[in-house]
Amino acid sequence: MAARATLSHDDYTVGWICALPLEMAAAKLMLDAIHPSLPRPPTDQNTYILGNIGDHNIVIACLPSGAYGIVSAATVAMQLLSSFHSIRFGLMVGIGGGVPNGNADVRLGDIVVSQPTDTSGGVIQYDLGKVLSGGQFQRTGMLNRPPKVLLTALATLQAHHFTEESRILEFISEVRAKMTPRIAANFTRPIKEDLLYETDYDHGASDTCIGCDRSKLKPRRPRDHKEPVFHYGLIASANQVVKDGRRRDQLAQDLGVYCVEMEAAGLMNDFPCLVIRGICDYADSHKNKEWQGYAAMAAAAYAKELVLVVPIDQVKTTPTARDTLADHVHRFNVPLDLTALPVIANFVGRQEEIDNLWQYLQPTDSPSRKVAILHGLGGIGKTQLAIRFARDHRDDFTAIFWLHGKDRDALLQSLSFALNRLPEQYWDRETINDEDVEQRARQMLRWLGLDGNSRWLIIFDNVDRYHPFDSSISDGYDIAEFFPKADHGSILITSRLQGLTELGEPFPVRRLDSHSSIQLLLQSSGVSLRNTTSKLDSNSDVLALANRLYGLPLAIVLAGAFMRETGTSITEYLQFYQESWSELQLQSDPGRQYQQGNMLQTWMISYLEIQKRDPNSADLLLLLAHFDNRDIWYELVKSGRHSSNVPDWLKKAISSGLEFKIGMKSLIGFSLLESKQQEGSYAMHPVVQDWCLHIANTNKNVNWIQLNELALISVGYSVPSASNRDYSELQQRLLPHANYLKEAEEMYQRALAGYEKALGPNHTSTLVTVNNLGNLFSDQGKLKEAEEMYQRALVGQEEALGPNHTSTLDTVNNLGVLYKYPRANAQFRLALIFASASMAGAFSGLLAFAISKMDGVGGLEGWRWIFILEGLLTVVCAVLAFFVIWDEPSTATFLSDREKAIIIDLLADSRASSSEGQLEEKSAFDWKQFLAAVLDWQTWMHAISYWGAAVAVYALSLFLPTIIKGLGYSSAIAQLLTIPVYAAASIACIAVGYFSDRMGQRSLFTLVCYGAVFVGFLIAVAPSRFIPGLTYAGCFIAASGSYPAIPGLLALSSNNYAPATKRAVGMAIQIGLGSLGGAAASNFYKKTDAPRYRLGHSLVLAFVALGFLTVVLYYFLCRRINAKRDRGEATASQNPDGIFEMGDKAPTFRYNL
Repeated sequence: MAARATLSHDDYTVGWICALPLEMAAAKLMLDAIHPSLPRPPTDQNTYILGNIGDHNIVIACLPSGAYGIVSAATVAMQLLSSFHSIRFGLMVGIGGGVPNGNADVRLGDIVVSQPTDTSGGVIQYDLGKVLSGGQFQRTGMLNRPPKVLLTALATLQAHHFTEESRILEFISEVRAKMTPRIAANFTRPIKEDLLYETDYDHGASDTCIGCDRSKLKPRRPRDHKEPVFHYGLIASANQVVKDGRRRDQLAQDLGVYCVEMEAAGLMNDFPCLVIRGICDYADSHKNKEWQGYAAMAAAAYAKELVLVVPIDQVKTTPTARDTLADHVHRFNVPLDLTALPVIANFVGRQEEIDNLWQYLQPTDSPSRKVAILHGLGGIGKTQLAIRFARDHRDDFTAIFWLHGKDRDALLQSLSFALNRLPEQYWDRETINDEDVEQRARQMLRWLGLDGNSRWLIIFDNVDRYHPFDSSISDGYDIAEFFPKADHGSILITSRLQGLTELGEPFPVRRLDSHSSIQLLLQSSGVSLRNTTSKLDSNSDVLALANRLYGLPLAIVLAGAFMRETGTSITEYLQFYQESWSELQLQSDPGRQYQQGNMLQTWMISYLEIQKRDPNSADLLLLLAHFDNRDIWYELVKSGRHSSNVPDWLKKAISSGLEFKIGMKSLIGFSLLESKQQEGSYAMHPVVQDWCLHIANTNKNVNWIQLNELALISVGYSVPSASNRDYSELQQRLLPHANYLKEAEEMYQRALAGYEKALGPNHTSTLVTVNNLGNLFSDQGKLKEAEEMYQRALVGQEEALGPNHTSTLDTVNNLGVLYKYPRANAQFRLALIFASASMAGAFSGLLAFAISKMDGVGGLEGWRWIFILEGLLTVVCAVLAFFVIWDEPSTATFLSDREKAIIIDLLADSRASSSEGQLEEKSAFDWKQFLAAVLDWQTWMHAISYWGAAVAVYALSLFLPTIIKGLGYSSAIAQLLTIPVYAAASIACIAVGYFSDRMGQRSLFTLVCYGAVFVGFLIAVAPSRFIPGLTYAGCFIAASGSYPAIPGLLALSSNNYAPATKRAVGMAIQIGLGSLGGAAASNFYKKTDAPRYRLGHSLVLAFVALGFLTVVLYYFLCRRINAKRDRGEATASQNPDGIFEMGDKAPTFRYNL
């Protein structure tokens, strides 16, 4: 087939659609010539074959591989028409299942052509309709007839076949002559006999009918030829394959069809075409693929014969398919009316939501009705999202109607008003009573249900009173009552009610993302959009306010409007918001885009509705606002039962987990809470929380003091004991709630004061709550807050219970834990030891220099006096230490029995309160743990990082006097000048240890120390000329970084090994190998390198850089492991000793960072 010159899209007038690649191949073979491809717009996903038959230029398209059915066919047709605007008519050509009946002896290889009747357009969608009472199915609607030009050509071809032979076999022979034998085999007529089995005889398990019972064949008169026979009549189409003889015969009896298939119904109303099907099976269980190739070729050959009888001049005068469709739907066109809608000029964000809605609601995707539910919190932007969707797609729907669904009366009025906008609808009388309004509304719904009127969109806005089964609620109604009866069209509903999702596909509306929130805030406050980026970059308060409003459009618009109208800056508004929330809301006007008012009003509607339906849930909502809003769960709220005055509504709510979920269901249904099903908890939008606190504090019917007390007690009594299996997880979940109570200082003080006032400051429940809050703060490292709680509890316990009561001693014990420092706060103690050693080094050289001047005294050399005096002092200190320092508290003679017991309990509790401490029960030496330490990756990382710091420390310890002497000083002065350096290092060591413990950071401070070391030695190396003062300053900086790094690294490793044996071995390797850095450093500095010592300094810099990078890598590895364990991606051993055997590899262990 020779190619002709490239044509344009407008030169193609015939569209040929196939469902299978086999059908497309047959169609391609029938072309007289194939044309070059043409470019496609991005929205067109089809792949085309272009060519001609005679003078007709043809576009062939195929459904995507594996995609079948009505929807796919409609989509392909619509995309074809969007690219080729001059298409006049189409052909749906391919294979189908034969339906033999008394009127037509349909056989394999025959051709069935869709031909209209008085009551049908030629194709019947047999699954389109409704189920009546009693289960009877009533088909509804009628598909369009083929265009006149095709029906005329069809009549002409039928007339030819009465007097002349069909050219089908001629076309097939021409094509086969050009094929190779292998390709021709795909389209050859099978030599096997054409078999039709009895209706009720089902096929067996084999792939072929070889084993089927021949006695079950239907008797048929043999044909005296093998040419296809043409049958003109009805074709049944639906989204399902028919593979059952009974179903096939029922369709024949009910509808009189000759063929069944799966695509044509998707085309007839949107693509004026004729359907041509080659019969490849009998739509029963004996279906096979042997006849598919021949049937596809025969159908394609018939299509070619039909096209050749269509006059080319008649095609040119035929309206395009696009114009035909436009004329057909013109009587249903109603332009979008924005008059009564709160339209905003610059809509922000939500593009993904709009795209998702379009994918679901687009009118060409399915002939059946589609219902989408936009549900979410009041003020989250549902109405504006629906308006934007309608505006973006106004040309994709023939009509769009906006209906107010606030209540039944408002909806009837909206429908009645919409009737006035319909074409060809003229009502010359005004509404005179309610009955008339309802009559007009019903007329509107009937118009929407008309056949062919399927491309409309109805938007029911603000449907918040959906009560389909509760007639006792006066203003409730069933929105489904106002759906058109026909099964077509698109419906969009906006609502706060999650329960509406039973009517259709749910589309939850979430908060705006951070970028969109900031953009809306700046836009609402009057800031030019072109300045948005610069404003965001220059003002951190913009981000702070956007985060505080948490993506709630109503809150953001209110803030912007207030700032624009009053000239208030973002910084000032943020301060007002935090200090005077309710007064600020009263002064805020959202304008026309939020017609339900400000936040005080919009959520009051939901709250009052909940109060009517379930008063207990309304009270529960206000209680939940007194917790941290991000994670609220049943057991937390249930702990409020420990209050001495639990209200009845709470007793009912926490009586069981099921009862609690029932109460929460109402709140979730109005979108005031969000269920976090994967975590078994609930969350509340922070602005909703602000509103609830406002209601609790201003509504005289709400006992806000009681709510505060219940929240405080719930958190206090939820603190787990160290033996609790979920100890670590519960601690992490409870801390935000304790922090929220603490940070909301006024509420916290009111709650505690109110609780103490109601029960007395020394009441058992009060003391337990306060002590437990101290435990929670202590276990999370918030020592100041914990101390405040413990001191408060201790005063009350000593007065109410006495100093020797177990509860009093328990609180004393807790205070002792704070003051004694657990292992997690060990760096300060290590820093004290290391700092003292540093200061000893500072003075030891000077002392030795002074003692050496005693040379000759008593007849002894100076070096002997050094050994005598310093050795004697060491022995005396050692003897004193034997009597002063005790190995165990149980053997300390200066402690009373009570004090010994407290300290022993204190140490046990300290171990139990940490993840590594819980793995210390077995303390005997264990060779398995020895080997585990040797093979552990962190052991060698600790050794390398320690090496980097040790090299710097030893370099300074061994060569600092030498370095300073090289600056031009005498030995004595050099020794003297080392003292300030060591003093600075000691102060830095203690300061870093203290702040590292307080902030719970090891790696960060260690990296800062490494940076200081690097800078210090770099100062000594980098300058091009020697500057003594600068070198001396570098020594200060290097020493102030290297000395604090050592206790930091030791504290880090001591917290990250478990159990004890592994810790001992791991730290031994760390210190042993790391100390080799001292041996290396002793060879770095040579006399010949004085006074710059560039080689020595450079080598130290290299090791420091290595140590720095190792700590960085170690930090990220440990953080990644902790994150995986927090997500539960690690599992514990099943044997009783499993956790101990796993040590720091246990899922409960968290690496200290």
